[in-house]
Amino acid sequence: MRQIEILLKDVEADLDHISGSLAKAGKEISRKHEGNEYGNVVKRLEKEIAKLKEIMSKEISVDEMQYTALYYFKRILAVEYEGIFEYQAHARHTTNDRLSDTFRKFCSDETEHAKMLVHEIRKLGGIPRVEIGKNKMEGEYKLNDLLDIHEKGEKESIKLLEEAMKQVQDTEYNYIFGKIILEEKEHLRIIKELRKEHANDDIFVNIKRYIADQPEEEDRPWVDG
Repeated sequence: MRQIEILLKDVEADLDHISGSLAKAGKEISRKHEGNEYGNVVKRLEKEIAKLKEIMSKEISVDEMQYTALYYFKRILAVEYEGIFEYQAHARHTTNDRLSDTFRKFCSDETEHAKMLVHEIRKLGGIPRVEIGKNKMEGEYKLNDLLDIHEKGEKESIKLLEEAMKQVQDTEYNYIFGKIILEEKEHLRIIKELRKEHANDDIFVNIKRYIADQPEEEDRPWVDG
């Protein structure tokens, strides 16, 4: 991100330098050839240079915002995919129906978030990438351990989304960030309720060499394709 910002600033500085140099040369030519066709051409050239600078400055500003949005869309997608995997794994291996249904609902929500993010990444010319099959879980977990994992993930997601809203400052993109934040906060609220509800329960989840399901390509909105 910092390198992109520096590059864009350098381009803008170069435009200023070129514009200033040409304007200075134009004034000198205009002074020497006042009233003739050369002077009129130079004046038109100065106006065109000013227009070009204005257009380029606007494009650079938009590009910087889009680069920033793309950067955050990709980071948030990675976090959402972790959530998809974890909720899917825990729903599959939880014998408590209430917990299993809750984790499946959360998994579905995270998948919808991923679809939105992938759509925006592709609109901006990016490629949505996550590492399929990287995430594995194995062993016996207490319910509180699982809830700790989910609470940490939701807080991480919310923090990143709030950071994105501050950095991007675009109405369209911030609507997407804000929508996801509201749903992640609802997940967090429910997780805290589950913790209280099962505070005295000895619930264990046994996960044996679990790898997230790999659906068909058209049903995998969060990967290349």
